[in-house]
Amino acid sequence: MDQVAHRIYWRNTLDLEPVTLSEGPCLTETIQIPFIYCRSPDLIPKPADWGNHIGTSIPNVPSILFFREAPSYAPPNSLEAFLNGGTLPIYIGFGSIVVEDNEKTTAMVLEAVRLTGLGSTDFENDNVYYIDDCPHEWLFQKVAAVVHHGGTGTTACGLRYGCPTTIIPFFGDQPFWEDMVAAAHVGPKPIPYKLLTADGLATAIRFCLSKEVVESARVIAKKLHASSGVKDAVRSFHAQLLLEQLRCDVLSDQPAHLKIDRKKLMLSVRLAYTIGTARSLIVIRHSLHELLIKNQRWDPVTGTTSVAIATYYRMSSSIANIFIKPAQIYRASIKAVSKQKTEPHSGVPVSPKPNVAASMALASASSLGRFFHHYSKGVMVDLPLAFAEGSRMLPKLLGDEVPDYGTGFAGLVIKPYTGVKNHGVLGGALGIGQGVLDFSTKVSTGEVYRASYAPLWAHEAG
Repeated sequence: MDQVAHRIYWRNTLDLEPVTLSEGPCLTETIQIPFIYCRSPDLIPKPADWGNHIGTSIPNVPSILFFREAPSYAPPNSLEAFLNGGTLPIYIGFGSIVVEDNEKTTAMVLEAVRLTGLGSTDFENDNVYYIDDCPHEWLFQKVAAVVHHGGTGTTACGLRYGCPTTIIPFFGDQPFWEDMVAAAHVGPKPIPYKLLTADGLATAIRFCLSKEVVESARVIAKKLHASSGVKDAVRSFHAQLLLEQLRCDVLSDQPAHLKIDRKKLMLSVRLAYTIGTARSLIVIRHSLHELLIKNQRWDPVTGTTSVAIATYYRMSSSIANIFIKPAQIYRASIKAVSKQKTEPHSGVPVSPKPNVAASMALASASSLGRFFHHYSKGVMVDLPLAFAEGSRMLPKLLGDEVPDYGTGFAGLVIKPYTGVKNHGVLGGALGIGQGVLDFSTKVSTGEVYRASYAPLWAHEAG
């Protein structure tokens, strides 16, 4: 909650309007901010419906995977002897996941290992090693397969070293990673922990040790070793910078800060100053990324209702602050005086007593001013705009769009005619309704737009 309050305060200090809850979750997609998924394209190809801003702008590099290098690790002698004692073992562990019944889970895992038929008859004493903290980057190079909870880092590490992988997902993105592992044929289908049995785990282990799965894991590991996540990340970052729009058009080794008004010539500060001393120029600041976050309305009813509720809330808060803010200032002054009395010999010079009454009056007047601000903006700007934008969206609900006045008028004739031609009398009736809807929501609301945009421009300019 402290972080949320800080963000709201930060936007207020910059005189920025709050981002609505309906727009905030989709903001990255709406304004298409470039970002990269730290996933290997060899494991997860870029989906066809992802835009150019998702992944990277580099062809065939939709995502990037980073690995950390194997840390230096000195294993205990017993672990080293176990790993070198015969065939490669299988790693089974759930990381930091805390299971409900540890003893029951351990017994089930041991039974699954026994059912696989791996190792000697006395498998629990000869073929099971209980390991403490050990880096996966070191250990996974020395095992035949891995069974784990499906954490992102653990999954990536196992695949990097060619380990067929069985994932027992608990929560979060763990089921997703197991689906990706199964799709790449380097592991079985997911087995949720609540459905885990000894027979199911034994079957999954046998699947991981099959020749086809081992070969698939080896191919994935070879591709991952050939990739360079850091280099691809740098290339993608540079590709998203739009360097041609960042450079000065004359001095290409300097960044562009200004541009000549009514022309597309972009200049560095040094060049603009040099030219400006010899000739009077009108220059404006060069802004590469100007973002306008618009609240998309679904229809006129929900649009105007949400604006009315928001306006009422802001007005009510302002009225309450007419009394709350002065009270807070008064209490703060009382606490300050009490603190000074309890620390008479602190040695710190006491500043002059502020005019508490003036501060209280100023806070009350400021809240009153904000009340009238919210009232005028809500009635003259927000409500008309919400109604107009919501009305403009109505034809889209029917799969249609009216781009201008002429189309709105023409719809009164074309829609009924098309409806009769395609679907008879019923289609004609529906066409009349759709034509009237187009006319009323586009032609009439256009005037509402015209009337409400002047106050909006005045508000933004102020």
